[in-house]
Amino acid sequence: MQQEKTRIDSIQALRGVAALLVILYHYKLNLNGIYQKANFGDSLFGNGALGVDLFFIISGFVMGYVTTATTTPGAFLLKRFFRIIPLATVATVGTFMLGGNELPTLLKSLFFIPLKNSDAPFYGYSLLSPVWTLSYEVIFYGVFALALAISPKRRIALASAGLAAMVFGMQILLGHLTIDPLSSPLIQWDSVFASVLSEVANPLFLEFIAGMAIARFYLNNVKIPKSWINLFFIATLGYFLFTYALRANLAHGLLGYGHVCALLVLGVVLFEKHGQRFIVPAWLMKLGDLSYSMYLAHIFVMIVVDRWNDLSPQIKATVGMSRVALMLALTLALAWLLFSVVEKPFILVGKMLLKYWNERDMQVANQRSSPN
Repeated sequence: MQQEKTRIDSIQALRGVAALLVILYHYKLNLNGIYQKANFGDSLFGNGALGVDLFFIISGFVMGYVTTATTTPGAFLLKRFFRIIPLATVATVGTFMLGGNELPTLLKSLFFIPLKNSDAPFYGYSLLSPVWTLSYEVIFYGVFALALAISPKRRIALASAGLAAMVFGMQILLGHLTIDPLSSPLIQWDSVFASVLSEVANPLFLEFIAGMAIARFYLNNVKIPKSWINLFFIATLGYFLFTYALRANLAHGLLGYGHVCALLVLGVVLFEKHGQRFIVPAWLMKLGDLSYSMYLAHIFVMIVVDRWNDLSPQIKATVGMSRVALMLALTLALAWLLFSVVEKPFILVGKMLLKYWNERDMQVANQRSSPN
């Protein structure tokens, strides 16, 4: 079987950036009302929510990039399962053990079923709030696996068409077409799966298509003058930083944060591919390695710190920046632990099972082709 392609350093770095932006966005409330500027936290990290859109664009790109014409749906789903599910399960159960939630909430969260059929595109979040994004990822993986089953060579085109048909087909059934994730229609059906069906109609899925389109363009090896690529990279990075710093009234989706993140991803991958001296700092690469664990760990840390505030004089003494620094340090420590004990070992288990599966299939094929 063909091995996965070499990791793109800029994509790995952007994973770390996306996780850090989301974390600081959630921790920003600890900076409000503390300093002379009342909304200091909002001013610094108010646009950090765009990290979610950056994750979705990256996910679409990576799925299009690492899979090949020989990738089977089973192999794809096996690797995705061990990459996503074990850590999400551990983090969700750990949050449940802190108390304050009922068993049905845990079960819904473990199966990536949004908690409410309202408030698009979040739909009531999950027991561990960041897990709401994984429900989109899981549906995307299902559509991508179906595309692989139909035609591995045309996987990107088929997956893109499938997602578009899914979203707009459901919206037509619900009588409301939109590309704004916040105004996506809700299905009027009293069922535990109503929130899932409403989510299927949400145009936030279009960000995966944007990521896959970037991967298709990247893989086509289009010849572009380096001077143009340099200018494009500077322009996209500048647009991203300007949008973030300006704190424009944007939201999730391609019309909001999505197109800004898509342009950034396209700019950095082309710059790395054609640049002569592109170096990502080691610490940023490490953040990329820890990004998924950081993403799931930071809300758990926030809950624990808030609950222990009155029990620990050391925690209570932290205010503003010191509180954010404490939570960030604890998040990194917990993320490293989760990565080392849960995430990395289960990824290796997935690779071992896939290797065993491929070797078994090869033995069966050889037995069938050998003369009796």
